[in-house]
Amino acid sequence: MVSLSTIKEDVVRLSRELYNGVEVVAGSFEEVREVERLRGMIESYLEGRVKVLDVPLLSWRLKGLTLDPKPEVLAVAPYVESSSVKAPWFRVEGDPVKPRSWRGFPEGRVAIAKEPVNPDDIKVAALHASEAGALALIVESPSAPRKIVTNGYWGYSYSVGAPTPIPVLVVEEGYSLKLNPQTVVSVEVEAVTIESTGYTLQLDLPGSSDDISIVGAHHDRWYGGFLDDIVGIAQAMVTAKMLNSLGFTTRLLAFTAEEHGALGYASWYWAWGSRFYADQLYASGLVEDIRLFVNFDMAATEPLKVSGSPQYSLLVEGADNRCCECPECDSFSLAVKGVPTLCVHSLWSQDVRALYHTPRDTPSSANMDVVAKAVKLVVESAVKGPSWDHLEHLLTLILGGGPLEARRALYTINTIARRAGWDRLYGSLARIALKPVHYGSYRFDEAELEALWFPEVQAYQRLLKDVDAGKAPHEVWVTGDERILYVIRGAGGKVVPKMELAKQFKANMSILWDQIVEVQRELLR
Repeated sequence: MVSLSTIKEDVVRLSRELYNGVEVVAGSFEEVREVERLRGMIESYLEGRVKVLDVPLLSWRLKGLTLDPKPEVLAVAPYVESSSVKAPWFRVEGDPVKPRSWRGFPEGRVAIAKEPVNPDDIKVAALHASEAGALALIVESPSAPRKIVTNGYWGYSYSVGAPTPIPVLVVEEGYSLKLNPQTVVSVEVEAVTIESTGYTLQLDLPGSSDDISIVGAHHDRWYGGFLDDIVGIAQAMVTAKMLNSLGFTTRLLAFTAEEHGALGYASWYWAWGSRFYADQLYASGLVEDIRLFVNFDMAATEPLKVSGSPQYSLLVEGADNRCCECPECDSFSLAVKGVPTLCVHSLWSQDVRALYHTPRDTPSSANMDVVAKAVKLVVESAVKGPSWDHLEHLLTLILGGGPLEARRALYTINTIARRAGWDRLYGSLARIALKPVHYGSYRFDEAELEALWFPEVQAYQRLLKDVDAGKAPHEVWVTGDERILYVIRGAGGKVVPKMELAKQFKANMSILWDQIVEVQRELLR
């Protein structure tokens, strides 16, 4: 195993060579130049030939932006369209993510609000603002300027979306203190969204293993993007070289369109490059050839976190485990296709949130000891794994303590595993059991995206406790496919009886049971 000091030496050198302070928007001319530069560096370091894979996408271009009165700093991001607004302003007090903060908003004003705790929730604030009758939203951020993608759809659909209904701008904290009550605010945005092509880079390194270990990160970025995700590209390059030196047949991927780019303004706008790649991989029937996909995304500060398939992620020592997958990361695109994954990141520490999508994401923001540590941890896990006991234990915890239908599913899954082997079962099981979940209504409940195994069971058991505690959400959604898993509150916000929840659980388990039976037939025929 290569020493930690040698790993650090390589990632420091590569990161410095990769960093040029230039923003790279997927589908832009800047990406074309970046791909050529990156291609040369990868081929030189790994001594192989890079393939450039075309990815159809939407590319957003800003042509002009003004705000009067003029702020100290100013930013706008996809999918704000060209617009011209001139209107009085009104400051929204409280958390702009909460619907009650918008009660009594005077229609026809420019709204000014503080930045949500999670910067990505600026999208939620923008949709509330639009529905309240605001003509534009100005977000005061302590981290301004910051670029956050917004759109016009409440959910996180893989296929459905719309442009942002009103202009959304990010300015410095305290901007509104410079305005008097009679000030008229003027917003001018000139932007276009076009169909374009992005480029994912792939390099294959032959080894002695029949299966393939993939290592990846994304090369598109806002501002200079050192943490997000230049350092990830460097980590991926070093990891690919280390795994290949240990005999692993290895593939390096540098994805386009992680920050935005999904076709049709799809509201699951991120990780489009990896999702397109995963779809192609699955359609070609090559998913089962992949041993593991390792992903790096902002893995450069403490606390370092690891997400992914339990048979790999639970082997990692020295990082916080965020079970089970990271729906904000490229690894999730492959995970839901049945590929075992291991994702190392630093989401969502306070330090990372302060730097996220801002010009301060520079080399000085990274802890290079942590960067090297992340590489070492994933290589060690890849070498040790898979450990199927970890997966079996997790499924027992989820299903074994559930209702009869859940225990029946566990018994059948274990029976299939004993006869076919966990290595053959894993991909089929992940494709039916691993789902992105929003534990709440998009409009009325605050919730982070989660990746859950068997959310039919996990969400149901959580709901029973939350109903008793008087804090049940309105709904539970399977995002991406945009399917309501549970409806908890009816008209007027009244919680439905537990008997009704039990009926929903049985209906969900009936669908899941049919899928388990199909997997059983497929593997044991």
